[in-house]
Amino acid sequence: TDGASSWQRVTTGERFTFGMAIDPSTPSRIVAGSSGNTLLISNDEGKSWQERHLPVTAHPQMAVFSVAFHPLRPGIVMAGTHRHDGRAIEGLFMSIDSAKTFRQVPMDIPRVNMSVITPTAGEPAAAYIGFIGTGIFRVELGKKR
Repeated sequence: TDGASSWQRVTTGERFTFGMAIDPSTPSRIVAGSSGNTLLISNDEGKSWQERHLPVTAHPQMAVFSVAFHPLRPGIVMAGTHRHDGRAIEGLFMSIDSAKTFRQVPMDIPRVNMSVITPTAGEPAAAYIGFIGTGIFRVELGKKR
């Protein structure tokens, strides 16, 4: 609010965070990737946070690294994983209920770290995903219901 002259911490403790996204349909809603299989979710512009875990076994070397909301489909949230130990990643996860629950998206591509997710603005809903060392891939997220 003051041209970045001052900053305010909005999480508590020592917490690693990575990719972050603001819901275009509800700008007070923020989702941030964190270590383990964890997402941090705020519905009040960062005043409070809840943890949401992806449906895989947590590992200390795994992080939710990239996060994106679909711009025209408010309930779709995508989360991409990253492994610090060089092992195969857990992959892409998608929520269709505004980050309440996630499912793993089957992908027939190398399981390497995901660095960025950029959703498209058209139908069918889709996203481009940037992978470290493998390039860019497009994934369709399903028809509108």
